[in-house]
Amino acid sequence: MKTGHYHQVWHDLQKVKHIHELLAYLPEHLLEKAVFIVLSAWVLSPLYILLRSVFLTGTDEQYLRLMLSSFWYVALQQVGFVGWLLALVSIAKNAVRNKDQGTKIGRKAWLSGRMVPLLLGLMLIWSILSCLTSDNRLLSFMGDAYRRDGLLSYLLYGGLFASATQVRSRSTVRRIMVLFVAVATLLALLTLISQPALNELFKIKSQSAVFYNANHYAYYLCLSQMGALFLYINGKKWSLGSLLWLSAFVVIAAALLDNGSLG
Repeated sequence: MKTGHYHQVWHDLQKVKHIHELLAYLPEHLLEKAVFIVLSAWVLSPLYILLRSVFLTGTDEQYLRLMLSSFWYVALQQVGFVGWLLALVSIAKNAVRNKDQGTKIGRKAWLSGRMVPLLLGLMLIWSILSCLTSDNRLLSFMGDAYRRDGLLSYLLYGGLFASATQVRSRSTVRRIMVLFVAVATLLALLTLISQPALNELFKIKSQSAVFYNANHYAYYLCLSQMGALFLYINGKKWSLGSLLWLSAFVVIAAALLDNGSLG
């Protein structure tokens, strides 16, 4: 952007007196770009853990995996909270736009288009109530060091989901999926090769890669395999790109078979 553009933006912002004016001024493409960055950070997080493990020293495997788990959870906290912020801003902006344009949506149409978020929201509310009535609220909120299964994790996942629902562009969805599948394919290749020197360097196991156990890795592979199939189906048949995604599908499937987990 040119300097003159920044001056114009600053000049426009100085005229803003109310929050709804600020929401109306925010470009939708800018919000979607911010959501793309947040979601990309999360799908790239296994790559971050892979590279971060190179700089960890020590021989206690349990300690090393706990350290990597802690790094990963900090990343989840960052993207989860930012995801909630972006989702709330986007929802508020859409509400302001509909009000300014006089757009009215019937109750039935509104509910039918938001059934999945509403049901997941009810589950989140039930989880909050469960946490409040727990005999160990701290454990219910934070979860234990191994599973990270507390209410806080549910809220962080909710932030990722809420921000993802604000993505409208198919090209943005595709770019996120490309990053997701590319990282998964790299992990799958490393575990299939299972070369001792690489395993030692990146602190990985053939059955679990950078994840804490084989089940967690299997969940990840299942999702990424569906992502590879999505990219293949939505690409041009027999093009180089579609063949690459088909190859990624095969590699991930092989890693999933080698994983041997019920997950």
